Amino acid sequence: MVKLCPECAHYLYGYSLCEHEFVNQKCAKCGWSGTRSKYILKLIEIAREQEKA
Repeated sequence: MVKLCPECAHYLYGYSLCEHEFVNQKCAKCGWSGTRSKYILKLIEIAREQEKA
C-alpha cells in the first residue's frame, strides 16, 4: 500500500478526516475522488448503526 487516502485512513485507523475541497471531481487537498470501496461503506454503515444505539 503506497498511500492510504485520508477517507479510508479515518474509517480504518481513526485518523482525522480531510476537509475536502473538490475541484474537477477530486479533492484539491488530498486527491480523493469521492469513491469508497464496499468494505469502507460497510464500516460506515456499522459506525452509523452504533451511533444510533
